[in-house]
Amino acid sequence: MQNKTNLILIIVILFALLSCSGTKKISSIEDFKSFNKKFYNDSVFQYNRILFPLEIVEHLGNIKELSTSDQKSNIDTKQFTKKTLPRTIRSINQYPDTYERKIEKTQTGIDEKIYIPSSGYIETRSFVLEGKKWYLRRVFILNL
Repeated sequence: MQNKTNLILIIVILFALLSCSGTKKISSIEDFKSFNKKFYNDSVFQYNRILFPLEIVEHLGNIKELSTSDQKSNIDTKQFTKKTLPRTIRSINQYPDTYERKIEKTQTGIDEKIYIPSSGYIETRSFVLEGKKWYLRRVFILNL
């Protein structure tokens, strides 16, 4: 009886050890493409992946005004919190067909550009890695 009890105990311990060793995952950097898809399809996920306060800068007018410090009247900068952000951030799929999308790697992360070709409209959404996860940091809208 003692041998049978010992054998069962050994089997249980081996099973526990083998099952524990398979659950340890190596933490890796989140894939941007997967993150981006979920960001636009899940509003709760989206709000949790925005670095608040979210700065949205909108510039309306002439390109020359961007470089002159006295022409600030056409630049509107807003800071939003989770409570004050009026809506979710729309994906390219929710824009009319005339809009296009381009993803560019930058020194600080990834910029997603949504624009109308041959026009003065471009919206740049800047995403950064914080701890191995992607977050939206800033939105810049240029509408000339």
